[in-house]
Amino acid sequence: MASLLAEFKGKIDLIYIDPPFDVGADFSMPVPIGEEDDDFIHKDPSALEMVAYRDTWGRGAASYLSMLSERLVLCHSLLADSGSICVHCDWRLNSPIRLTMEQVFGVDSFINEIVWRYGKMSNATQRFPRNHDTILAFGKTSGYSFFPVKSAPSEYRARYERFLEGNKVLYGSVRRSSDRLILGRVKKVENELGRKVTDTDVLFDFDKEFKTQDDVFYDISIVKGNASEQLDYPTQKPEALIERIVEAFCRKGGSVADFFCGSGTTGAVAEKLGRRWIMADLGRFAIHTTRKRLIDVQRTLSAGGKPYRSFDVHNLGRYERQWWQQEALKGADTEHRRVVLEFFKAEILDPAKSSSPLIHGRKGRALCHVDGIDGIFTAAEARGGAGRGGDGGDRGLLPGVGL
Repeated sequence: MASLLAEFKGKIDLIYIDPPFDVGADFSMPVPIGEEDDDFIHKDPSALEMVAYRDTWGRGAASYLSMLSERLVLCHSLLADSGSICVHCDWRLNSPIRLTMEQVFGVDSFINEIVWRYGKMSNATQRFPRNHDTILAFGKTSGYSFFPVKSAPSEYRARYERFLEGNKVLYGSVRRSSDRLILGRVKKVENELGRKVTDTDVLFDFDKEFKTQDDVFYDISIVKGNASEQLDYPTQKPEALIERIVEAFCRKGGSVADFFCGSGTTGAVAEKLGRRWIMADLGRFAIHTTRKRLIDVQRTLSAGGKPYRSFDVHNLGRYERQWWQQEALKGADTEHRRVVLEFFKAEILDPAKSSSPLIHGRKGRALCHVDGIDGIFTAAEARGGAGRGGDGGDRGLLPGVGL
């Protein structure tokens, strides 16, 4: 986050974060490889992840709030004066998180305490079932941007469902109805028209009658097992939830940031809505999942004839290895490439027979390049047409594979 200040200080329109509490399990997960549903490897936490977990979450709420407070200060600096921040939390720490946000942003900067009732079933017997999360919204200044979101509660629309013709209720469809609420609109429409209504006059138009969404979201469920967006990521939030927040707090063409991006929902939604985005996460599995998800978004937009943008993946520090491992890893790129190509079920090409030092494998009609450990494949290298061989770790930003 601090590395973004040089370029993005005071420029971000919306920050949404869902900082998970007690997330040790998030750093050890099955990672899908290849194209088959049952192709997985087990990813253990790295030394960096284990240390970060111990220092950030492993010492209880105090270390967690200290970590969050430091990041909220950075969020305050990154936000534009018209920007807002939304912090997703639950019953465990919503009160101390709100107090922490008030210290950083000020009590008068509070906008909303949004309640997301996610509709999860429970048979709790010692208390009322816990069935909601809280999203705390604060503005950087009193001049924060907000764009009211219109909504039609499902039970509101259900009342009219049997009378709908397209998205409209006509007098002819309700003339014999006993529903007084609907028929009560006849007089209002007649007053507006200055005449008696006919069977083709519109009594109700859902496109015009949606109400302004309030601070209780009860029409969005959790990501269910059969949902098309389901990624089997433990803390995954539904796209509909993030979409509502982005549309309310970020102008079209604006920028959204998420510094605990998890499965990448914020970036996926922002890309679909035409907002720019920045995401970050500590976990390798989160980055793996997010990268794959954003590529799928690109493919979907392309298939639908819609514009889509490329994105960069950057890494600060030595993510795949610690500084003391540099000597031990010299010359390890050949083995690294072999392992990656086998994971992707690609044919490994003999370097002596390859048409270019950049080409290391083939999968179907696609040629494959696997960059060096801690390496990033740059546009300059692509134009130059020459690989780096086994070197490049000192200049690299991402342990990458290009297909």
